[in-house]
Amino acid sequence: MNALEILVRIKRIVGDIVKEAFIVKAIKEGSIMSLSTEDLINLYPYNAYDYRVDGKNIDYIITEDSLALLADLAKINNWSIDNIKYAEFNDCISISVNEGILSVTCKDKSIHEGERVAYLDKSLMRKYGIDIKVRSIDNEPLTPLEKVFENPTSIVVESLITLPVYFVINPTHLGLDVLADTYIYLLTKGLNRVPTNTDTAEYLISNNKLSDAYIKAYVLREDLNTLSEYLDVKLNEKDNIIEYSINGEHALTASTIQGSINPNLLKINWIDPEIFRMNGVGINLIDLGSTNVLDCSEILIERTRDELRGIL
Repeated sequence: MNALEILVRIKRIVGDIVKEAFIVKAIKEGSIMSLSTEDLINLYPYNAYDYRVDGKNIDYIITEDSLALLADLAKINNWSIDNIKYAEFNDCISISVNEGILSVTCKDKSIHEGERVAYLDKSLMRKYGIDIKVRSIDNEPLTPLEKVFENPTSIVVESLITLPVYFVINPTHLGLDVLADTYIYLLTKGLNRVPTNTDTAEYLISNNKLSDAYIKAYVLREDLNTLSEYLDVKLNEKDNIIEYSINGEHALTASTIQGSINPNLLKINWIDPEIFRMNGVGINLIDLGSTNVLDCSEILIERTRDELRGIL
């Protein structure tokens, strides 16, 4: 297989890049795994690079040798070669086949060796037996992802009291996209690891993504009442709905559970963990025996693979 060498310069790393790479790696490896910065270079974008979309995050530069190889392949296979303008670049060469454009390379005064890649259809390249080899253009070690995303300005407030929150996750209803979002959430905390059930619950609860389809959260009435011993807590109960406020700020909405063997058990409909945290209340998440998310990874991966069939 012919191989083109592409040099990659990472300009910035955003969540969408990590999310795509996380999902692609899981599908390719058949397992949910954490990422390195090198993984982003290899996996994003997986199908096609377009400077107009991806150029704000990543630069692609094709080496002189690979440029010559691509030109030779175009001549041998009678691929179409055209001089075009692309984005802000006026001197570009487009190489295309019946199915579409394979590549667009442009002269760029800021690049001293090789040329800028303005467009590269990796999927189409693979179909025509051309492998894309990518490597970082920088010689210095790449910054670990957890250092890129870690938020050092997060205010750490010591918990004076903890509020137990019980949860049940249905992992088979989660998608890889939710786990990818949870993974990014962990990176912002300086952690680079595969998400656990508790990590996923923390992400979903912290971002008010409670859904009966994949997570239910509960709290005991007496635990909420205990907070009034330390804080200015007010509650407003109407019908089966209870609203709790801390120091005048709405913190939680819960509902009673009809037919529950424990009348003190409340189902959380909405919660703002930040209100609790800023008032010195830590949230202690307790798993009520959910199936391990990683034990369902094969199901989640296969489902996503089916959804993306023909794309990946």
